[in-house]
Amino acid sequence: MVFKERYLDPLPLLDETALKAFLRDAGANPEVHSRYIWKHMFKAGDPDVENVPGLPEGVAAQLGIRFSLKTSSIREKVMSQEDSTIKLVIKLQDDQLVESVIIRHSDDMPRNTLCVSSQIGCSMGCKFCATGTMNLLGNLSSGEILEQLWHANDVLRQEGDPPVSNIVFMGMGEPLDNYDPVISAILGMTDTHRFAVPRKRVSLSTVGVIPAMRRLTREAPFVQLAFSLHAPNQKLRSEIVPSANKWDLAEIMNCLDAHEQAQRLMKSKAKIMIEYVMLQGVNDMPEIAHQLGKLLEGHPFWVNLIPYNPTPHAPYKTPTHEAISAFSEIVQTYGVRAMERHHHGRDVNAACGQLALNTTETMLMITAGDIEDLGKGSLNQRAPKKAQKRDGKTSNRKKKVKDTSTRSVKKNTTKDESGLSWREMLVPIVSAIVLVLVIFGVDWLDASQFMDFTEEI
Repeated sequence: MVFKERYLDPLPLLDETALKAFLRDAGANPEVHSRYIWKHMFKAGDPDVENVPGLPEGVAAQLGIRFSLKTSSIREKVMSQEDSTIKLVIKLQDDQLVESVIIRHSDDMPRNTLCVSSQIGCSMGCKFCATGTMNLLGNLSSGEILEQLWHANDVLRQEGDPPVSNIVFMGMGEPLDNYDPVISAILGMTDTHRFAVPRKRVSLSTVGVIPAMRRLTREAPFVQLAFSLHAPNQKLRSEIVPSANKWDLAEIMNCLDAHEQAQRLMKSKAKIMIEYVMLQGVNDMPEIAHQLGKLLEGHPFWVNLIPYNPTPHAPYKTPTHEAISAFSEIVQTYGVRAMERHHHGRDVNAACGQLALNTTETMLMITAGDIEDLGKGSLNQRAPKKAQKRDGKTSNRKKKVKDTSTRSVKKNTTKDESGLSWREMLVPIVSAIVLVLVIFGVDWLDASQFMDFTEEI
């Protein structure tokens, strides 16, 4: 199947560009009357646009014909038995499918992160990524991207959980290959009249589309940037990330430096994340670790080491934890911070690199025609007790901290007489300190963002 332009009818009401164009053509005030519509949708909670007060005569009726609050629906909902991560398979109005993932963090600062898709498939062709095997089938509109957030918040509401607080563009597709809709969606996510997600909690991952990276730095430097590197030299990177043949690694590094400098001017303390999928015998050797350390030495970035998540038909294997630890220790000798990513949703193909619309009979799955049908089936059965968090009945605090906190990849696992390693004792202490800082409004530390970046997306 090849990429083709998509024409939506009705249009997503969450698509700001389309909505304002309609209001302008209808003789309404795009800025003022779009706010009336947002207030009606988000504050009053009424999905019937014909009930929006204050619109010029005849506009509301036409609005109901041309637009729909939800042009997509949840086709499948799958919950991980390991950590309560929820994968949503979203059916678009033209029957195309995309996936998004709700990561429910079960630590001392409860929050929910949504991993959103920006395209149907992907044209970058990364050989270790399941989405890359789909090719690019189409771009999502900004409204369709925002509908993923709308659906996720409805699911969480039915589960009794707080709404999404953090967004990561790390689902299906290359976000910067669909630049305008993605930026419009980000502005909608962070708009205080709509979803009101803090700007500093929106992150975007890219393989390095240089023109779009430069544009992002000019137009939206507040977006937290993650770069999918995966190899420290141009030759090896081109072998496993085919799109790297088009963009020079040295120039991408210059773009990252420029984005970091723009964020510094905004007084942001965010650090650019370097994503590095570990492939056994391909990019996990000591000599490669030295190359990575030299590449990043002197840059204020940090490395997220991602153990390869198996995907069908891919020839790669996951390195051992010992190999990843050794790799990390070499990188850190160059003054570069490195952390190993913690997995979420791996058992339901929701982890990094696994999104390709796969389902299995072992998944906890329900099918629904729309969001209103959800919450009536087996999803209300929470994960096993070891993964529960929000019912206040978790009995094994030590196990919870161990399972959900980001693991540093140092080798030292010395335990005291209680059976706890120094890392297990340190995590609750650090969490308590961070919680106090957040309660008292310390601006320079965004603890939730730090935790999200160091965990599996």
